[in-house]
Amino acid sequence: MVDAAAHAVQMKGHWRDVYERLKPRLGRPKALVAVARKLLIAVWHVLTGATADRFAADEQVACSFFALAYKLQVRNLPDGMGALQFTRYHLDRLGIGQELTHFAGAARRISCRRRGWLANV
Repeated sequence: MVDAAAHAVQMKGHWRDVYERLKPRLGRPKALVAVARKLLIAVWHVLTGATADRFAADEQVACSFFALAYKLQVRNLPDGMGALQFTRYHLDRLGIGQELTHFAGAARRISCRRRGWLANV
């Protein structure tokens, strides 16, 4: 978890802000462990509550689900869903990303409206 925290604090965003706030008071190693603990608590809430992390960007979550769909291979997705329908289903399940019309996936910008993104699944 400390490795995950080290990666998280290198990126811009919430976890870096937490780390920068704690570092002067605790020092670098203890601040990193504190971020790891907070990250673990966030993971626990996400997994037990089946909710999205409140600090996650909707577009990044959509990108991750889209990549997962291709990693699972599209033919193995439930109910004959395509990658976009799989992504939309899981975003709806988490209650996020309703306003997304585009996201970057597989090194290209994917138009959700043009490819049936808004179709009822």
